[in-house]
Amino acid sequence: MTDLVPPSDRFSVKSGPAGKGVFALCEIPAQEQLFDTGIEKLTSGESTGGPVVHLILRQYRREVCAQCFAYDRGRAWPIRDHLITLGVAFCSVGCRNAWESQIDPREGTVLLETSVEYRARASYETFIRKHARVQKHRDDQSCIATEATSRQGDERDSVDEYGASLVDIISQSLMPKPSQIEDAWQKVDSSDARLIRAARLKDTPTKQERKALQNALQGMPGATDAASPPDADVLGYLLSGVLYAFRTRGNCRYSSASHHHTDIMPVPPDLISLVPDPQPYPSLISLYAHVAAYAYLLAIVPLELLPFTTSNLCHELASRASWNAFGLRPYVEGPRDADSGNSAESKTIDSGELLGWGVWPAASFFNHSCAPNMRKARGGRQWQFWAGPTSVEEGEELCISYLGGDEREMSVEQRRKKLREGWGFWCECAKCAAESALT
Repeated sequence: MTDLVPPSDRFSVKSGPAGKGVFALCEIPAQEQLFDTGIEKLTSGESTGGPVVHLILRQYRREVCAQCFAYDRGRAWPIRDHLITLGVAFCSVGCRNAWESQIDPREGTVLLETSVEYRARASYETFIRKHARVQKHRDDQSCIATEATSRQGDERDSVDEYGASLVDIISQSLMPKPSQIEDAWQKVDSSDARLIRAARLKDTPTKQERKALQNALQGMPGATDAASPPDADVLGYLLSGVLYAFRTRGNCRYSSASHHHTDIMPVPPDLISLVPDPQPYPSLISLYAHVAAYAYLLAIVPLELLPFTTSNLCHELASRASWNAFGLRPYVEGPRDADSGNSAESKTIDSGELLGWGVWPAASFFNHSCAPNMRKARGGRQWQFWAGPTSVEEGEELCISYLGGDEREMSVEQRRKKLREGWGFWCECAKCAAESALT
């Protein structure tokens, strides 16, 4: 990860109490800007400042600019000429043109509509419009558990493709064990993935291979519960990762965590550099949604993307983003300064509703504190980081809040619960330790 961190005489990355973190090399005055992802050099050799993979939640696709992620109080953006075909909208012609210019230049001078990325996004949009409903994130499984309870009497002995009886659906709201994660990915690779891939590559596929492909194209591969439509957001996020692997082809390398997948392909080093979450799926339902999305992608992506659409990459996209993604929200969280006019630094620190998320590898090395001494603000596709309202001492760790500003209104119990559920750790920052000592 440190090879992605720009050199600085103000801070460095080194080991600390919570693993690697960022530490001040000298005293840093309050509100001094320290870092901008605009100078981040990606695997592609470009310094765009944008995320390597990202997702705008489907329910906001008309309201969030596909290029700069601008959001205007729920209003639909006017530039929507790609909305029907690709499901994207733009706040300006400039953003639309910038988005179109990011098509892989190694494809040569081609029409936008014939590029691999355009065809992939068009296939995804057509598939989702036909088969999927916009689904809320699976943070709250109560409705699923209730439905499962009502069906137990009639379907107690029913078993889905992964061997989970419907009576166990209630337990699917629990985090899956590592063995279950391993088994699910191996299962899809030895069944649906193998058959679908063969059906698309062979001149004369077998009847079983044709059926697997047909089922997937109908939104019902054998690897999923046929009653559940594809998850549009999971599918869209994994497609973003496949397209990034395609754009950075030739620079990828193998992941040390890929040994358990039968179809191994290199993963972009920008992703491998991030700390993986060994249990990135908050529930079995989330795991199954990712596994099913992989099968769906194999059925719909252009043939050029098949070598990059692997179980290894799809699992890594979930694992590496789990602890490293930044939320896309309506408002910034930078330091407020009465004299800073209309700059990002003067805006509200309220975070607002989650519109999506993205992964900025060089910005992922900041650890969390519920009393952060750093502030962050997003300007378009880039993130900027400042020292907090007070100066930072030499040797002090530079920390941001993973809670987007919500920590100011939360109790220590609420903060710890949210961090445990969202990031998998029990917070022992100075603020949590002091407040818990009083209870």
